[in-house]
Amino acid sequence: MTETLLLIALAGALGTLARHFIATYVQLSAGPGFPWGTMTVNVIGCFLFGFLWVALGSRWEVSLESQRVVFIGFLGAFTTFSTYVFEVGGLVNSQDWLKAGLYFTGVNGVGVVCLVAGALLAKML
Repeated sequence: MTETLLLIALAGALGTLARHFIATYVQLSAGPGFPWGTMTVNVIGCFLFGFLWVALGSRWEVSLESQRVVFIGFLGAFTTFSTYVFEVGGLVNSQDWLKAGLYFTGVNGVGVVCLVAGALLAKML
C-alpha cells in the first residue's frame, strides 16, 4: 500500500511536469488569445485515458495497483478533465441521460459560477 502511494505521488509529479511543459510549449508556440496549451493537454489526456483504459484493462496484463499509478497519479495530475470526460462518457454509454446531463451541467455551469463567486469573494476581502 505504501509503495503504491509513493508511486502514485511520483507519477503525479511527472504528470504535473508533463502538463506544464507541454502546455507552456504549445501556448508559447501558438501565442496569446486562446488557451491552446490547456486545450492541447486536455485533449491529449482524454486520448491517453481512453487508450490506456482499454490497453491496461484488457489488452495487457497490468495490475490494478499499476493502473492506479497511471490513472490517479500521472493522468490525475496531467489533467482531471480526462477523468471527467470518462465519467460523463460512462453515464452516456449506460444511457443514464439525466445523470450525464446533471454532471455535465454541474461541472461546467456550476464550476464557472463558483470560479466567479470565489474571485468576487477574494476581491471583497
